[in-house]
Amino acid sequence: MCFNFISVKLIAPRRINCGEFKLFYFISMKINYQFVSRSLIALLFVVAGYQKLMGFAGIVGYVGSLGVPLPVIATILVIIIEIPIAIAFAWGYKTCTMGWILVGFTVLATLLAHRDFSQGQNMIMALKNIAIVGGILSVISTCNCGKCEKCEVKD
Repeated sequence: MCFNFISVKLIAPRRINCGEFKLFYFISMKINYQFVSRSLIALLFVVAGYQKLMGFAGIVGYVGSLGVPLPVIATILVIIIEIPIAIAFAWGYKTCTMGWILVGFTVLATLLAHRDFSQGQNMIMALKNIAIVGGILSVISTCNCGKCEKCEVKD
């Protein structure tokens, strides 16, 4: 798991690489872009899950209107997927597994809730969900172990 957001180190004067910026003459900071990407994607799910939790009765009614069987259980499952799994994804715990769960959930939610493209808002929401799936696939397609050659930081 990768918890560090920014690493700071003392450096000799040299050219600064991508993802790194100079604070003063001899201090450099590297941003962990994987952590930032995962956190920003997970933020969407956590906020949506929190809103569903706070407006539980209304969401159950909406899920029932979509024709989903057992709307109370379905809503509880949605909240379980959106909050803890998104947090695990952000922290880098089993990133690929959590990412694929979020991809499956997002595709299923898009097919169930945003299928009527005659309403402009549904098309926008469906395209947003497709972009989220693309972001998750981008994050989980890169190696994140920190042990192989692909993960070594190039100085």
